[in-house]
Amino acid sequence: MAGAVGGGRGCVTLRGAQIRDLLDAKHNVLFDCDGVIWNGETAVSGAPEVVTLLKQRGKRVFFVTNNCTRPRENYVQKFSRLGFTDVAEEEIFSSAYCSAAYLRDVARVQGKVYVIGCGGVMKELRDAGVPVVEEEDAEPGASIYNCPLDPDVKAVLVGYDENFTFMKLAKACCYLRNSECLFLATDPDPWHPLRGGRITP
Repeated sequence: MAGAVGGGRGCVTLRGAQIRDLLDAKHNVLFDCDGVIWNGETAVSGAPEVVTLLKQRGKRVFFVTNNCTRPRENYVQKFSRLGFTDVAEEEIFSSAYCSAAYLRDVARVQGKVYVIGCGGVMKELRDAGVPVVEEEDAEPGASIYNCPLDPDVKAVLVGYDENFTFMKLAKACCYLRNSECLFLATDPDPWHPLRGGRITP
């Protein structure tokens, strides 16, 4: 187990009594997901057992991820597939869920949200009761000059979108010309690493 210690000294390996003392002093444990407790569809060796042990010792365990591609209910299924037997939706904080909660509870957006993102973001927004612009397939010949824009858009949310188009970018820019339109992104990463050394923007 590694932990950050002291201003800027980096990480050190903790052993034996140090681990026990650290765990005795803490009530909550946060885990990143991708590349930390699993790699793709394979759990990191021992990770499910550690999570179960922490919970048995009365620790509250939470999972955070900046992967917005799936809603929390899908993460629960993935945890189960990978051998994590006792992970609840309420313990998962994805950037899609956090964006929806922020728009609903902090920004209190009074209107619709235009989304450049995937199904995970859309599902979390809908589950949170945040109205979204429902995009229809563009008609042939449609361009930013003649496409409809929704006058009720009060925020633009950008996340990972495999179907990103120039039209989506152009619409987002049109909405953001309104100085009262909030701009929010699910995470600041310029790219996401993939298996095999490839990346995706």
